[in-house]
Amino acid sequence: MSLEEKELLVRAVKAEATGHLIVIGIPNNGKTIRVGDIFTTRYEAPQTVEDILVELPRPTPTNRAEIALTVVAIDSMRQQIDELPHGVTGALRLAGSGMESVAPNCFLLT
Repeated sequence: MSLEEKELLVRAVKAEATGHLIVIGIPNNGKTIRVGDIFTTRYEAPQTVEDILVELPRPTPTNRAEIALTVVAIDSMRQQIDELPHGVTGALRLAGSGMESVAPNCFLLT
């Protein structure tokens, strides 16, 4: 992972009343996720939130897939925001291709 890449740990994928899927996630590599960011890779690394919080070494990524998902909106604590800081949980609305491969406990990378 390069210094410019941003990473999101997906905690859940939920459907809104409209049927649109929302990704609940946490930025976890010290970077802020912003509206307009584009996730290009989805992968798995068998790691828990606790492992991340105590900074255990990252396992080798597996099940890598190319995606093209743009962050179109972010909600945190029932407020629409433009940026989601590192370590803060938010609900992201994404648009593009690859949403079918997004699942709990996977990572999205810009």
